[in-house]
Amino acid sequence: MSELRHDLSPQLTFSKHASWETVLAPRLILGLWHPLFLKAAYDHLPLLRRYHIGFSPNVVRTYFWDACDGFSINFALLMGKEGQKFLQQCREAGKEICVWTVNDPGEMKVAMSWGVKAILTDRVGAFTSLRDEVCYFPQSTPPSDPFLFARTQLTLRSPPSQRRWSWMGWRDTRLVGQTGDTTPSHTYAPIISPHCSCPLTVL
Repeated sequence: MSELRHDLSPQLTFSKHASWETVLAPRLILGLWHPLFLKAAYDHLPLLRRYHIGFSPNVVRTYFWDACDGFSINFALLMGKEGQKFLQQCREAGKEICVWTVNDPGEMKVAMSWGVKAILTDRVGAFTSLRDEVCYFPQSTPPSDPFLFARTQLTLRSPPSQRRWSWMGWRDTRLVGQTGDTTPSHTYAPIISPHCSCPLTVL
């Protein structure tokens, strides 16, 4: 793992690794929260695949759809109608999806049923056991909790959650006009690495 800080040169950091373009770059994904970083990603780390990390499908479509190979999205926001529509659009376009942070076994099974690339969780042991059970013994795996969707929607509609989503919606609107020039300085060819049919575990 390489730590990149604002006061470090990306070129200098990665040039310390011999053959990083062919050995290290295909193993790394550059996570971007804000579109302001797109230009720097194009200029300094063009060989790295890019993911947007966020809460809003609308922000993805507006700023990151063409620039990123995949998106790391809050799990709860994908449970509703808009989230499922976004998932379907990603499948049709060949975009990869990661979800976070999924600690409930029922939610883990739902996320796996979506065919996501990776599931971020604090309960790695519990998830790997469940993943192995689902992948290797699917017939013995009990179905997902039928009330999970209702419980998740209830949580989303609670006053604290509503205030949080409202704030994030306001914040997202502030992105307009602040992105600067995100035009790539050269043609970018994404590196697609093979992956297993079962989602990876990310701590």
